[in-house]
Amino acid sequence: MSVEIGGCPNCRVSNVIVVTGNKARPQPIKEDSHAILLMLYAEEAGWNKLTKAEQEQGVAAYRAYTEALTKAGVLKGSNRLQPTSAATTVRVASGKPQVLDGPYVESKEQIGGYYLIDVADLDAAISWASRCPGASHGVVEVRPTWSMPA
Repeated sequence: MSVEIGGCPNCRVSNVIVVTGNKARPQPIKEDSHAILLMLYAEEAGWNKLTKAEQEQGVAAYRAYTEALTKAGVLKGSNRLQPTSAATTVRVASGKPQVLDGPYVESKEQIGGYYLIDVADLDAAISWASRCPGASHGVVEVRPTWSMPA
């Protein structure tokens, strides 16, 4: 198993983006809405620039983080994403689907994976995001999910 990361896990200070909706004003998480998506962004090409030892260290860091989430009972799901070259973008214009290869926007950092966690509040989500190895070499976006009515 390998994990895509975009640089040395010890290279930068943690970066956490918190998107809370409606013009990015902080919103409390409602008691019935605890699912938070942690989206991990990094430079795709960064992994190949690492030495084998750095890659092994990165894999170990993600395994330990995933284990910690699991042991805490907050992990609902996670996965690594294939590179943006495997992406397909679909939009409907004038009632007809338009299909494009690749991502819709170009950016320096791409989403490489995610963790879906179930925590008590936004502070807990930020705490978990700041512990994520991805925050040391990219960014972790913290975004509450919508609760679906029963």
